[in-house]
Amino acid sequence: MQVEDLFTAIEQKLRADFTHLSGSIKHSPSKGRWREAQVIEEFLRLFLPRNVAVAHGGEVVSVGQKTSAECDVVVFDPTVPPLLEAVSFRVLPVEIVFGVIEVKSHLDGAKLKTSIEKLQAIKRLEKKAFLSTPVTSRPPLRLYGEEWDFFPVATFIFAFDSISLRRLGRLLAQLQADVEPRHRLDGIWVLDKGYITNTEDDPNKPGDWRVALTPRADTGLAVVQEAALMQMAVHMQTLFQFAWQPGFKLLDYLSDSNFGYVQSTLARVSVQGADR
Repeated sequence: MQVEDLFTAIEQKLRADFTHLSGSIKHSPSKGRWREAQVIEEFLRLFLPRNVAVAHGGEVVSVGQKTSAECDVVVFDPTVPPLLEAVSFRVLPVEIVFGVIEVKSHLDGAKLKTSIEKLQAIKRLEKKAFLSTPVTSRPPLRLYGEEWDFFPVATFIFAFDSISLRRLGRLLAQLQADVEPRHRLDGIWVLDKGYITNTEDDPNKPGDWRVALTPRADTGLAVVQEAALMQMAVHMQTLFQFAWQPGFKLLDYLSDSNFGYVQSTLARVSVQGADR
């Protein structure tokens, strides 16, 4: 079986899952949103590199108790446990979060605006709870036209259906006209229509454009009306294979507690000669 045929089969399964989903939970929007995110999580779990984990349902927090709105799907470092984890919900420190995906049954202009605002707020959470001596050391990453000593949060929207892609593309350009590249959306995929991505000049083919993994000051937006799932899998697999973070410093989240310190009223006992 060719790779294109494989993705066509997966796309058909996703569409069938969503059709069944729409019919079974139409009277329970919150349950439907949970199931939509679960469908995308199951798809991404197949294709994301194994240096990252993916889960649906969670909140992202930063030092200082800033908390995001609930996230549909989160990509994160599997080597660091969440601050809190339940059956279908977790609280994750922003330092270990690599990506967030908003999932929509139908994406229109109003939902695009609210999703962008939500995802920009997550991108603006400061990553700073790192060990002064990293557990591992790697060359700086170059994303968004900048160099990074850690992997910044990438954000995406996946929709099962939407208004016209061209209209979405124009709205996206307007909403992000004055937004710096590091806080812009990294891509939109619509199952039945195609995708909106950042593009750059192809140095090997003058006059042609190619997909850029992240937006930069010199990239533009392109609307592509072709198979969305295969491009989504390739894009995320390529981007997240670079995902890593320095050693996570949990104590920075406990700065208001006495954890890690001994009360001064306690006596110190010498152990010298204790076995004699």
